[in-house]
Amino acid sequence: MQLQQQLSMLRIAGCMQKSGQIMGMMNDIIKLPQLQAVMSAMGQEMMKAGLIEEMIADTFEDDELDEEADEEVQKVFDNILAGLPAYKATKPEPINEKDDDEVDDEMVARLAALSK
Repeated sequence: MQLQQQLSMLRIAGCMQKSGQIMGMMNDIIKLPQLQAVMSAMGQEMMKAGLIEEMIADTFEDDELDEEADEEVQKVFDNILAGLPAYKATKPEPINEKDDDEVDDEMVARLAALSK
């Protein structure tokens, strides 16, 4: 039993030594300041080419796809859970969005009621 533990400890020590050597070699290979300079130059070139703005615009246009995907997921859940007695297929009620003026009027009325 103790021999197995010692053998395991020797193996672990060997692996740790090899890991340390590999990390040292990777540190020698990768020069962080050079990598940062290259990435900065690449970012500037991408900005010049307008790729960053295009990527941001594409990201915000995907909202419609998210809504469609949510609807499809809800349909699948409804189909799966329809057979369960405790489950009622309920659709979420739409959020009632009030006009900013209505919200402001309500807040003013509440403030007036509190100040009386």
